[in-house]
Amino acid sequence: MIDAMSSHLRPQSYFADRLKELRQRLIGKQLCLSCAVGCTDAAVSFWESGKRLPQQGTFSRILDALAQVGASATELSHLHHSWQKARVTRSTRPTERGGSDEPTT
Repeated sequence: MIDAMSSHLRPQSYFADRLKELRQRLIGKQLCLSCAVGCTDAAVSFWESGKRLPQQGTFSRILDALAQVGASATELSHLHHSWQKARVTRSTRPTERGGSDEPTT
């Protein structure tokens, strides 16, 4: 189980851990989520490792995909909250390189 305290310490990592746990439990392989969302499995890997965050449109598709396979409203709400918190935290610190949070393909 994911430690709730980590949300206060590392928001982006907390989001990554939540996404990975839901994906593994409900969908299976990263490739399956990537197909459902319309991105590469490398993008899913970046999100789950905490290296990047999905942009808003992509994140909406992630929520839709997880809802379709049985994620509860509570799980989706927690994932959404952790994503928002990670985006706020990320926007308040300098980035290592400019550009989008989306990995290039």
